[in-house]
Amino acid sequence: MVQAWESSAPDENKTPEKRFWQSGQSAIAQTISLLLQKAWLFQADNMEGSALPPLSCVNDASVLLEFVMSSVTCMEETESLKVFELVATWADAIANWDSWEEMEDQGVFNTIKEVVNFHQRFDLDGLFLKTHFVRCHSTS
Repeated sequence: MVQAWESSAPDENKTPEKRFWQSGQSAIAQTISLLLQKAWLFQADNMEGSALPPLSCVNDASVLLEFVMSSVTCMEETESLKVFELVATWADAIANWDSWEEMEDQGVFNTIKEVVNFHQRFDLDGLFLKTHFVRCHSTS
């Protein structure tokens, strides 16, 4: 769904169509964020054990997270979409991942690039680092 939506993006000079497309992108990003939150964040709060995605799903989860991050247009959206929390959980998942050479897992590499771009655009206070630091020390 994400790939189909991204490939349907109108030309930059078609403003009304672009606004409609961005509205749809935002709605999809909200839905995907909620899905990832339920799978990763709510599961961790309600259950013992790991809320990390299975290693076989890391690439697909990466593509979804990349879409959510690329959809953010202002700092307020990072909070409602829980981007920092999702990225911290995703980072834990790729830390255990062992498929670094496989080309079919290109989504992970694209998401790493998007995390860096997102950090440069929105993370002026270093919240990625603070969120991960707090999570690391609270589980020790």
